Amino acid sequence: QAMLEPTVVPHLSTPSPHACPGPARALVASARPRCCTSTAAAATGAGPLVVVLVSAGALGATASAARRGFRTTRRRLLGHGRWSSTQLRAMGGPVEGRSCRVAVIGGGPAGVASCRFLAENGHKPVVFEAGSDFGGIWARDAPNKVVYRGLVTNLPTVAMQSFDLDFPAGLPSYIKGADLGDYFVSYAERFDLNKFFRFRTQVTSVRLAEGEGEGEAGADGGSSAGSGGSGGADTDAWAVAFEGAEGRGVEKFDAVVVAKGHYDEPYAPEILGQRAWLAGAESGARTVVHSREYDDPARHAGRAVLVVGGRSSAVDVARELRGVARWVYVLEKGCQRLMSVGGGTHLPLGA
Repeated sequence: QAMLEPTVVPHLSTPSPHACPGPARALVASARPRCCTSTAAAATGAGPLVVVLVSAGALGATASAARRGFRTTRRRLLGHGRWSSTQLRAMGGPVEGRSCRVAVIGGGPAGVASCRFLAENGHKPVVFEAGSDFGGIWARDAPNKVVYRGLVTNLPTVAMQSFDLDFPAGLPSYIKGADLGDYFVSYAERFDLNKFFRFRTQVTSVRLAEGEGEGEAGADGGSSAGSGGSGGADTDAWAVAFEGAEGRGVEKFDAVVVAKGHYDEPYAPEILGQRAWLAGAESGARTVVHSREYDDPARHAGRAVLVVGGRSSAVDVARELRGVARWVYVLEKGCQRLMSVGGGTHLPLGA
């Protein structure tokens, strides 16, 4: 579903899950960014189209959002009376009869779905994927090791699969992360998406194109998008800088889809008293780690472990640690009373 209010994207490379709620909520950014890098904010005004898709793995929802979004965004914007057809053209938005060259940043669930429906609607997607395969964090050899070894999905396959491609027969309803990664490979093969992907390639910046000289022919030999004058900002195009196995480059695109998820940088605030607690034992005897760094319970064998949080990853980690760690404590704000069961203790805040 499109968010129709004019929107500023303060961190384009790491969209906030709070700014983009739901497994695949398309964020249509109507702001004109001066420099949309990972640290620069967007400024108000007109500009080329940016769409942000966030997905944790539910390809069915992602595909539906992409399909609806790319076909109906223009009609919705006009129907709500926010912009005229002329303004949409000035923003580089979806204009009927125009085939756009579109950069898709990320080859996970949102990236593969966006690529498919862009191509099916006559556009020319180029997908930049830092890893070596389809699936993003779910790929078997993902560069971002967010998916821990024993992870089992918390959604059934019937809720995650695309409307026109089922999971292989014989899999359980709740599957391993590797099985989900294999599904994205099958999806890409089924809809012939490999030709649109550039693997082992990372986008380093996205900004308004400057004149005609920047980003001419890229690694794929494609021509530059946009038609800005020499020396000035080309308001119809984005300049996308990237680097990878084949070197560095800059190319122009009519639109950008940011589909890289929000799991790159862990949020690990320092807890009051943490330094003193760590210093109160021999080096390495006490540790504080983010679940982003967790992969296998064996690392914590024989130790007393406090898991802070009670959502999906916390429950998974606590369950895996039981029987391996000496004792597992789970501190969670939803807990109403202290309770101990078989090697673990559930703690309320303030206990």
